[in-house]
Parts: sequence; structure tokens; C-alpha cells
Amino acid sequence: MFSISLLVGKLAPAYVYVLAGFLAKRFTPIKERFVANCLFFVFIPITVFKGALASDAGHFMTLTLLALVTSCILAALGYCFRNQFSERLTAGMVSCLFSYLNIGWFGIPIVQAVYGAEGAAIMTAFYVGGMLFGNTIGYSLATADGASLTKGVRKLMKIPSIYAVGFGLCLRLSFVDSAHSILESAGPLLKLGSMLTSICGMGLVGMSIAHTRFRSVPWALLSKLLGLRFICILVLTFGLQTFLLAIHLLTSLDAKIYILFAALPIAANILVFSAKDAQAKTEYELVGIALFASTVLSFVLLLAAIVISHWSMG
Repeated sequence: MFSISLLVGKLAPAYVYVLAGFLAKRFTPIKERFVANCLFFVFIPITVFKGALASDAGHFMTLTLLALVTSCILAALGYCFRNQFSERLTAGMVSCLFSYLNIGWFGIPIVQAVYGAEGAAIMTAFYVGGMLFGNTIGYSLATADGASLTKGVRKLMKIPSIYAVGFGLCLRLSFVDSAHSILESAGPLLKLGSMLTSICGMGLVGMSIAHTRFRSVPWALLSKLLGLRFICILVLTFGLQTFLLAIHLLTSLDAKIYILFAALPIAANILVFSAKDAQAKTEYELVGIALFASTVLSFVLLLAAIVISHWSMG
């Protein structure tokens, strides 16, 4: 049986980084745009390059594709509910809030604590798929603001992460030995990039709510958003899990971990996109509150999901 205290220890740093961001916004001259630019142009590309370079064929790629497809379907489902949130959020942002999950920072440490190295490898494959979605399609959705297709493609081609992923995959597929050498020699630097992505990403959540007047937050709207998001993810993952188990594309452990998607919070990277490109300050603040609320809620949901998973699937 897993240790709840171990899970608390894995989750605690995220809240520390949120608090650090909150204090930085209150008492230092650091701006959200500066943090967002560091993430967008440096730390996130390093993280996605590491993920692509470490990817493998076969089962790993099957799980990566599953995460990517899941996010794409969730984006479509979010778009179906766009009119219910149109007064405060663009259609693209609603889709992104539904579909871009915090698999890396929340998912991997928790799964590793509960299921060990084998579980962490499964969640890493899911992370690569979610990362590919978030930093390409997710970015386009979050910053679409009614742009034309041509303008959207031009914006997409300016995303550094796309080139980082492409370069990493080319190295992995063409020069396998070189890929291993890079991972070994540049391991500390790549690990630092991933760590700074988590710290700055969660710190940006704290910065986004530093001057928010919580009494003016549309809590009913936010509760509806998070509730619909949770239901959509749970129904989708349960349905796909059942089908893929039946045709033997998922193992029992894959299924246990995949169902945890519904308990994951919204990815902090959305705030990076919003801080860089969103014109409406009110949308940025609401996105920050949604991220913070989903992060707090996920602590309870993850514990409940893991307990249920252990009880129901053995």
C-alpha cells in the first residue's frame, strides 16, 4: 500500500513554487512576461527536447499517441462548451483549459511514488504526448483570438518547442548512440531545464493571482468549467481505457495510470501563452485562478483516484 505522507511530499513543492511566485509579484519588480519568455524560449524547449530524445519505439510511442489523441478529443469537447464561457474566455482558451493537462509536474512524481520506475516510464510516455499537444496545438488554441488560418500557421511556426521536438526526434531516430551520449553528457543541464520549467511554471500561477480580488471572481462559472472538464476527461479516459484493454493495447498498469488523467490539474504552460499573447487582462487573471483552483483540487482527486484504482483493479 502506498504512503500518503510520501504523496504529500511529492505534491508540496508545487504549492511552495506558487507561493514564491505570489510573493515575487507582490514584492519584486519581476514581470510575468519576463518569466513567460524564459519558459517559452528556453526552459520549455529544453524540456521537450529531452522528452523527444529519450522517447522509444513500440509501447512507449503507443502511449505517447494515446495521450496526444486524448488531448485532441478533449480540445474538441471543450470547444462544444465554448458558448457557456464566452463572456470571459475565448473559444480557443476554453478548449485549451479542457485539454492541456499537467502530466509532467504532477503526474510523473505521483506515479513514481505509487508504482515505481515502471509506472514513471508509462507516465513519461504520456507526458511526451501531452507536451507535443500543448506546445503546438494547445498554444495555437490559447492564442488564436480569431486569427486567420494563415496567421495561425505562421504563429505556430514561431514556436521554439516545435523545432526542439523535431531535432530531438531526428537525433533519436537517426543517431541512437548519439542520443544516448547526449542524454548522459548533457543530463544535468537537461534536468535543470526541466526543473526550472516546473518552478517557473507554477511560480507564474502564483504571480497571476497576486493582485486578484477573490470576491470578484466568478466562482459559479469557474466551478462549472472545472466540473465539466473533470466529467469529460473521466468519461473519455474510462471509455478509451475499457476499449484498449479489451484489444490488448494497454496493460493493467497502463490503464491504472491512464485513468488518473481526470485527477490532473490544468497545465501551467497555458499561463505562459496567456501572459505572452492574451490582450485581455481579465482572461489572464481568470486562467490563473482556474489553474490555482485545479491544482488545489487535484491533491484530493489524485489521492481518491489512487485509492479507488488500488481497490478496484488490485
